[in-house]
Amino acid sequence: MQPLNKNERRRTFLNFLLLFIISIILILTTIFVSIQVPFKENQQLQKDMRIVTNEHEFSTNYRNQMSVVQFDLDSITRTTGETTQLEANIKTNIANLYALVKQNDSMYNSQLYQNMTDVLSRLRQTIVSYHAQLHDNEKAESFQSKIDDRDNKIKASQVTIDSLNGIIRGLQAFKSIK
Repeated sequence: MQPLNKNERRRTFLNFLLLFIISIILILTTIFVSIQVPFKENQQLQKDMRIVTNEHEFSTNYRNQMSVVQFDLDSITRTTGETTQLEANIKTNIANLYALVKQNDSMYNSQLYQNMTDVLSRLRQTIVSYHAQLHDNEKAESFQSKIDDRDNKIKASQVTIDSLNGIIRGLQAFKSIK
């Protein structure tokens, strides 16, 4: 004896099986995505962390080199003698800063570092120019003081000559009276 609704039962069973398979696929997909997303997210976070670490290392390196340049610039302003070696060191260090910025130009703040290096370069030129003018002024002041000393000696000599001339006139007047 076979059931009369055999076809309906079969269709219903197949529909159930299809829905069951779809449900299982959805559950497995959810589990798979739930497992894979954290791994992908972790990889992305690690990549971002490397970028931040590299930028931090660059920033520290740049700041250290910039401190050396600032120290040398301060040394030039405090030095009264020859500064050729300091100027060469500063120029070399600024060139190193430019090279460092150029190597890392893909960084987020690379334009900021470029602008800071430009400012340091212009500051170096200004300080060197100022120091040269100051050195020239010191030479001029030294020459002026020498000229003033000579003028004073000439005036003192003139006074001596005037007194000697007075003495000579007095002697000549004394001779003519005698």
